[in-house]
Amino acid sequence: MPPPGEGYDPLVPTMPFSPPGPRFFPMGFGTTETLPLPLQLEMDDLVRFTADEFPDLHLRLVRGFGSVPPEERYGILFFLRRMKDLQGSNTEIYELEKSIYRMETETESLGEAIRNDPDGDNAAEQRDSLKKKLGELFDLRGERRETEAKRIEADLKRIRDLLEQRRANRDAIIEKRFMELTSENDGLEW
Repeated sequence: MPPPGEGYDPLVPTMPFSPPGPRFFPMGFGTTETLPLPLQLEMDDLVRFTADEFPDLHLRLVRGFGSVPPEERYGILFFLRRMKDLQGSNTEIYELEKSIYRMETETESLGEAIRNDPDGDNAAEQRDSLKKKLGELFDLRGERRETEAKRIEADLKRIRDLLEQRRANRDAIIEKRFMELTSENDGLEW
């Protein structure tokens, strides 16, 4: 590995368009080459996923992740893994979470702008905009919770139906297990 200052920064991940060389975690965790291949591929995949789906977060990671505290690094990694999983398994929740992330980012930026210049020329407009966005964010979070509640209710219904089916077939299930435990080898097993 070349010494720092010779064409790479160990805190900046290499991207598909980067020059060849060691690949680095996007969060200053070290090189991926020291990891087992599946984890190397997962990290490369997360970097691509972040670039495609969360370009603002990707830009933040590339620009100055060395200044991000380690606990926040792990939080971001957890968030990205969760979002990648949701993208493949539950697109409705994924889109809601993505909208919530974007809205959170916007409200944090507006809050910072208001804190930095509380008496500025457009401070009242910024405050109104922030309140409006916070209302939208609240509604998005409620929609996500409602969607989660519906999914949980559907799972619970499926489990209750299965329990009822098992209760209805109790004697047959017990008899089958009894036969499994007591019958001698009759040569007819699979």
